Amino acid sequence: RVIGDKRGRASSKLLGKNPELLDALRDRVGVPIRVIHHVRNPFDNIATMARHGNESLAQAAERYFRFLRWTAAAFERLAPAERLDSYHEDFVDDPATELRRLTRFLGVDADGAYIQACCEKVFPSPRKSRDGFQWSPELTRSIEEQMAEFPHLAPYRRLATEAEGESTR
Repeated sequence: RVIGDKRGRASSKLLGKNPELLDALRDRVGVPIRVIHHVRNPFDNIATMARHGNESLAQAAERYFRFLRWTAAAFERLAPAERLDSYHEDFVDDPATELRRLTRFLGVDADGAYIQACCEKVFPSPRKSRDGFQWSPELTRSIEEQMAEFPHLAPYRRLATEAEGESTR
């Protein structure tokens, strides 16, 4: 009933290069498509990418926004009812409520035992990968400017204080 991809990088890359794959998927599976777009603080994503990719923050930021542009191109092919944004902080703050919202969106029944079992796997607070790096004012500004291209990142746009280690989201 549900086909999923935990890591969006491969999907973003494929769909960015071939957005018509969404139409092919829609034809092949013959059921409504529902995309859950799990959104996290871009500075955390970039920091994690830099650490795992053994690259500079600037290189990771370039790669992050390339993936985001690919994703945005694919999302243009989705009807509003086919996509749901889920914010990482909301999920961590109240996983049961967010899981119920997500399973309703997918059209899947989730009993209390399932919700509870899932909640037990959620970290008690969001990891702030960004705190392990020094962010130059130039890179911070560049990231914030690029974030403005993406409406779903609006909750993270007040990042001047985040770059200094305080969280607004």
